[in-house]
Amino acid sequence: MPFIAITGRLPSLSIAELESVLGSDNILSINPHGVEISGVDDERIFTNLGGTQKVARVLARLDSTDWNFLTNQIKKILPEQLADIPEGKITFGLSVYGLKTTPKAINGTALEIKKAIKQNGRSVRVVPNKGLQLNSAQVLHNKLANPNGMELLLIKDGRQTILARTVWVQDIDAYAARDQARPMRDARVGMLPPKLAQTIIN
Repeated sequence: MPFIAITGRLPSLSIAELESVLGSDNILSINPHGVEISGVDDERIFTNLGGTQKVARVLARLDSTDWNFLTNQIKKILPEQLADIPEGKITFGLSVYGLKTTPKAINGTALEIKKAIKQNGRSVRVVPNKGLQLNSAQVLHNKLANPNGMELLLIKDGRQTILARTVWVQDIDAYAARDQARPMRDARVGMLPPKLAQTIIN
């Protein structure tokens, strides 16, 4: 299955970086937020991306954008996904890109999924949505890309919806540490944010 990259604040620059690192033939733009990636065998290649917020593995392409339909489809794929998660409490989150919905509807679906996970005999904590998506800090600090975490993404692609699971999130804490620990500042020359510098290097 291919991957989906969620681009940063400057999508065109993020896409240029992905094309440079992975090859333009392996990149397909989906919407202003997402890029489909193919031809990747080793997920470690994502570690040094400066312009990508998260990367998710595609689980399914669903022939609908109807919210109730999507909720039911998530429940259907849950048993298979839970089988890959080690014993212990699961932390779950849900992010939506391009679909017409509300944080209230997303949180309602998340609670339904929580019940379904509990019915499978697992303990679970849900990360609540204040917006349509969980940001990088929420995913990182709640360890949703770790073995006992699960962030599912619903991404509109025309009349279809891509269902994907996050496998990597940008380490924003590491970039902040680099920024704050710089040996000196030069106000005349200017200061380049570390993430932007990483993107340009790539």
